Amino acid sequence: LGGMVIPKLNWSAPRDATWINEGSLQCKTAGDVYLLLKSSDFVMHDVLHAMEGTKDSDQRLSRSGSIEYELVLRKWCNLHPSMEFRCFVYKQNLVAISQRQHTQHFAHLLRDRYVIRSQIVEFFDVVVRERFPL
Repeated sequence: LGGMVIPKLNWSAPRDATWINEGSLQCKTAGDVYLLLKSSDFVMHDVLHAMEGTKDSDQRLSRSGSIEYELVLRKWCNLHPSMEFRCFVYKQNLVAISQRQHTQHFAHLLRDRYVIRSQIVEFFDVVVRERFPL
């Protein structure tokens, strides 16, 4: 693998299967990746029922009529859960930022919100905006 990675499919990571991998998404071998993917209900749902009940289900289908799945192996980094955010983009503009772990309170986020916001906005402007047609 060329180092430690975190696996992710098109829509989700196997976060519900960390119990089988010492409580982590960190993978050192291809076997670790396989074990996490195979043990994840999130991944299984994406593979079997990803587009069920959606209005635009045919737009994500390939010519063969099936979904084109992508497995992404991202370089592992020790990121504290409080520092994970979801960013919402419309017409190449960052319109909202939300805490990924919305069910937990992290006191430092309120204190540091302006610094965090400016860092995310700067990252979006410099790295993301022109690279992806979002």
